[in-house]
Amino acid sequence: FTILGTGGPYTGFRDSYESNIAVAGSGSYTFILYDAAADGICCLYGSGSYTVKVDGLVLFQGGSFNRLTVLHSFILPLESPPSQPITTPRAPPPPPSVPLPPFSPPVARTDVHVCILTDLYPSETGWAIVETSNVFVVAGDGPPLPRASTWFNTSVSLEKGSYELTIFDSGGDGLCCDFGFGRWLIVADGITLASGRSFDFYDRFSFTLPLTNHPPRAPPSPPAVPSPPIPPPVSPAPSMPPLSPISSIQRLFVQVYTDVFPTETSWQLRKAGGSRDLVGEASGFESPFTVYTSAIDLPLGAYELTLFDSYGDGICCVYGTGQWRIVLDEQILALRNGDFGASVSFSFTVPATGTPPFDTAPLPPAVPPRSPAAPPPPALPPTTVTVSILTDFFPSETFWTVYQDGVAVAEGGPYE
Repeated sequence: FTILGTGGPYTGFRDSYESNIAVAGSGSYTFILYDAAADGICCLYGSGSYTVKVDGLVLFQGGSFNRLTVLHSFILPLESPPSQPITTPRAPPPPPSVPLPPFSPPVARTDVHVCILTDLYPSETGWAIVETSNVFVVAGDGPPLPRASTWFNTSVSLEKGSYELTIFDSGGDGLCCDFGFGRWLIVADGITLASGRSFDFYDRFSFTLPLTNHPPRAPPSPPAVPSPPIPPPVSPAPSMPPLSPISSIQRLFVQVYTDVFPTETSWQLRKAGGSRDLVGEASGFESPFTVYTSAIDLPLGAYELTLFDSYGDGICCVYGTGQWRIVLDEQILALRNGDFGASVSFSFTVPATGTPPFDTAPLPPAVPPRSPAAPPPPALPPTTVTVSILTDFFPSETFWTVYQDGVAVAEGGPYE
């Protein structure tokens, strides 16, 4: 199948949008409308609607549907134009009055599993599988998910054919990595067909059943037949040195949610033990109330992460509600608010040991805001402070000092 046109996501409230698509030639066509919240565009949260026309003739229109997708198929050129537009949802056809057909063996089906690990905003995420072989049919879908940082596994039994999986995110930031470390997988016959993490409003994957691009299971090997003994070589061959074990690499994510003074914050990652080699670091954060994410691939070993605040008041809770966390191989090792002084350290090993969660420190009162933080208030104009001294008979005894945040910025005296 071929996608001839797409539209949305839309941003205006009660605004009208219209798109025209030039179609050349005859054939079967399908229009699919998606709603990531699975509540349609009418009538709980407004009176939205949609209309599909061909050469000015209304074929389909509607707005109320309680699922992720609504689908209409049509054939061009039109054989007999409908007398009135078809609205959704369609009423089910009456039951057939003809006798049941003869029994036929069941069609082979494949169990397909859609697995989603949610981020911090699970209600934004949904999915749908559409059959695309002959005519578009919604073969399975999943509503917005209820819990954050949780795996959801849904099984759909599908017949032979071609399909497309679409993963939705109504927030437009996918499943990873600014607001969590989510991901999605699609599995059939025990084989992972595709996976994804970072995308914007949707991610798509097409596949065909039954699977034909993976090797069949090998038949059992016949019993070994003893072979004649091999005579020893004239001179012994040099033996190969023993293979050294391959280091296991795991990815570490370090996230910092800044306070009002982001430039004061930095972090360093060092090897634990005697060497204390520097492995990674980050500084120079510019925006307040912003999540900064860094990724580092680490081999086996012990490490220590240290977060610094140059002013010595941490990143919570007088000038904001900053927090920090580290995630290793999709497991949260530490998630803490920024209530510390000049620095705080956390030690861990690769691979991680123990059972998550590895850190039970209290969380900050709220998840970082999705909308961009308001800019800091403009700096006040310079103010002139005037100190006037009228001395007594002993001027050398008098002097003065002005402090700003504990630092002396001006002084005068003693006088003569």
